[in-house]
Amino acid sequence: ALTLDGVVRAFLAGHRVAALDAPELGAGDDPVSDWGQRLPATLRAAGVSGAVHLVGWSFGATLALAAAQAHPARVASVTAVCPAAWPGGAPPLRDLAALMARVREAVARETAGEPALRSLFAANTARAWDQCRALTRFDAAAAARRVDRPLLVVAGDVDGVVTPRDAGALAACAR
Repeated sequence: ALTLDGVVRAFLAGHRVAALDAPELGAGDDPVSDWGQRLPATLRAAGVSGAVHLVGWSFGATLALAAAQAHPARVASVTAVCPAAWPGGAPPLRDLAALMARVREAVARETAGEPALRSLFAANTARAWDQCRALTRFDAAAAARRVDRPLLVVAGDVDGVVTPRDAGALAACAR
């Protein structure tokens, strides 16, 4: 959530914002979908009723898709910013090391000159591995096809992990 502080402040002008950090993932067959099942309880705990607009960045975009798929009545729309969500699932597990290398390179580039941010990301390497493993089990294209709410996919050419082509392929899956 540290890198989204400016975005959250911008939203606060006219919206109630609940910023959630990426969860610890279980060891189930599909931990992303399992997390998506938690949306109603999470919203109740935050005192939120009715449908919400989910905005997720990177892995958070994948979680937003999973939540919208699991509980469409609680979701008004999904905005996926640089979604770590690939049609057909993430690169196969055998390519997990290559995916993590892309993540490390992107983090190094994005945190250059910001040692506090760099150490924060370094301290979360195990968590990043868990998230990448979880991505290999979640088919984002199938989720996008099942979500019957507006889906906006936002991506740029400076993201070192998810290319605009990847994001475009995901957007093409939306209803």
